[in-house]
Amino acid sequence: MNIALLTREFPPDTVWGGQARTYHDLARGLKELGHEVHVICQGIDGARSYLEQGMFVHKVGGYVKQWSVLSRADYAVRAWLKLQDIIRKHNIEVVDSVSDGTDTLLYSLHRQTPLVVQVHGSIRGALKTSTYSKIHGLEVRTLLKSSDYVLRRADRVIAISPVAYEEVLEESKINSKKVHLIYLPIDVQKYHYVESDVREKFGIIDSNAMVLFVGRLERRKGVHTLCEAMPIIARSFPKTKFVFIGKDIGGAPDGGPFTSYIMKTAAEHAMAEDILFYPHVSHDDLLKLYSASDVVVCPSLHEIASSVPMEAMACGKPVVATPTGIASELIDDNRGAIVPVEDAKALAAETIRILKSMKSTPNLKDAIAKRNREAMEERCSITRMASEVAEVYKEAIKGKTTNEHR
Repeated sequence: MNIALLTREFPPDTVWGGQARTYHDLARGLKELGHEVHVICQGIDGARSYLEQGMFVHKVGGYVKQWSVLSRADYAVRAWLKLQDIIRKHNIEVVDSVSDGTDTLLYSLHRQTPLVVQVHGSIRGALKTSTYSKIHGLEVRTLLKSSDYVLRRADRVIAISPVAYEEVLEESKINSKKVHLIYLPIDVQKYHYVESDVREKFGIIDSNAMVLFVGRLERRKGVHTLCEAMPIIARSFPKTKFVFIGKDIGGAPDGGPFTSYIMKTAAEHAMAEDILFYPHVSHDDLLKLYSASDVVVCPSLHEIASSVPMEAMACGKPVVATPTGIASELIDDNRGAIVPVEDAKALAAETIRILKSMKSTPNLKDAIAKRNREAMEERCSITRMASEVAEVYKEAIKGKTTNEHR
């Protein structure tokens, strides 16, 4: 098949979230299966096209700013024009894009090929957790209506987690026959355990523990819940190091930055020296931090499909997470724990349980590492996802199911 992937986010220019990594992995996987793949994405240094690992990448230049409405509109028009050109020159058979993209909306108005739409985010879910608390009235209704319109216009819809699948069916009211559940992939060659001296640098000895959080410091990620759980964990495991990797978005319970809120809580419990912040780290350093940690915590209030639990498990680490995104499908008591949303006591209790179990059972840490690594290799490989997505493309091209909402 000749395939066009329409994604504003794509490495290395615009790695703003999981969408960039997912589409990069998908493009590579589809190419390895023998398909011709064209990627149209946002560029930061002007328009250009080039070949990358057998994939045709078409960067669209212009005004670049992640959250700007003007930037999104500028990109959408340029991407749409480039897509028309590619369809004509390369006999594109199917176009794949995200449900909430402005470029997707523009193409869906008058598409020349079957359109497959992926659900990577949830405006409704973000609203419920106050991520979009400053957006009101017409803006919210416009975002929701445009996304729902795109989903109805699409020939097929791919939901990348059970949460996304249920939300699409319940909220968007589209034909269930055209919705497919395909799990987010993880590059197990890129994410794996590595030896390092990180623990020594942090002053962590065998009697101490290291708890890792990876993600934006914001309410939706459950940072406030972890903050409440820290003193409880420290009572059972004194001098535990709590490492936070991610940009501070603000919106802490006191209205200020989360870094200040966390440090205030830590100071109240004589834990200030045990808190470490890293707004940005390289991939190599991220691997070292994953590998050095004892437990990775993911207390999010809402996720469509967070990649953090998968990355941590690929590095062999136990994960304590809320039942959001794909976590419930991957994690059980043998691999970590699932805890209720905004339940600091449960988050602390399960983290303590895992730390105690690994301390009392010498071989348990290795057993968990083996189970978690194997789970990622078997269930979440890039090849598996690319193969399943390719089958959805074939269905869209053949038109097996009539779109009742067209």
